[in-house]
Amino acid sequence: MIFLSWFLFALIGAAIGNRKGETGLGFFLGFLLGPLGLLIELIRDGDRMPCPFCKEKVHKDATICPFCRQPLPPKEEEPLQEKVPLPRGTEDKNGLLKALLVFTVLLLIAAVAQSLMKKPETESIPAPPAAVEHFNTVPSATKSWRYETHKDALTQKEVWTASLLSDDKLSLSFPYNGEQAATLAVRKHPQFGKGILFTVERGQIQCSIVDGCDVTIRFDERQPERFHASLPSDHSSNSLFIKNYETLVPKILKAKKTLIQVPFYQNGLQTLTFHTENLNIP
Repeated sequence: MIFLSWFLFALIGAAIGNRKGETGLGFFLGFLLGPLGLLIELIRDGDRMPCPFCKEKVHKDATICPFCRQPLPPKEEEPLQEKVPLPRGTEDKNGLLKALLVFTVLLLIAAVAQSLMKKPETESIPAPPAAVEHFNTVPSATKSWRYETHKDALTQKEVWTASLLSDDKLSLSFPYNGEQAATLAVRKHPQFGKGILFTVERGQIQCSIVDGCDVTIRFDERQPERFHASLPSDHSSNSLFIKNYETLVPKILKAKKTLIQVPFYQNGLQTLTFHTENLNIP
């Protein structure tokens, strides 16, 4: 954008210089100095001189004024003067001074252009973290129900959680190698309400962020049932919220053993067994 502006100044300078017989100089001044170059070119006479009859600017070598058509008096020839040689080294110094002047002007233009192109630095103010439902508050589970309560930092109300480790272990493919148990948790949260949480330490559960997924659950020896599930708000791929709390919890309370089948990416359906008897919900 800045280059286009300076190029426009150069074109205007060339148009002004064309009327004075110095198109190239006008272009150079406009491109190099911008508005200042245009001002210099406007006030310069260049190769023009005023007509003695109509006062319009005409070329100094013209014999007839193109405006009033009057013949112009011949230009008086200046008496020849003997050229006095400059001291040795003076011409070199003058050339050096001109080069330094041009170089200084170029540096000044580059500095101005850089300051115009540089975006002002603004202090970045981090946005306050949004309330995200995740599994960081699930306590370390055991193979029997473990209970924990703590206060929610925002509401100062009580968060209640019961967690349980699976009897069997998962062995997923790379990069989630190594045996691991899954965790089933029942939670009551003042911000997020009631929820059933399924999580593994490592792994990628295959579940759509938009549409969620289905998990299959069997209580004791009864027929398997399908329940809808979804990823948490932070899109963690190792956790699931299983829906229908009011339907699911009474079945867990009655069952001694609960089997949960969950799809894992590149590992297919994996079934985990939880001994869910003796769950106590306040």
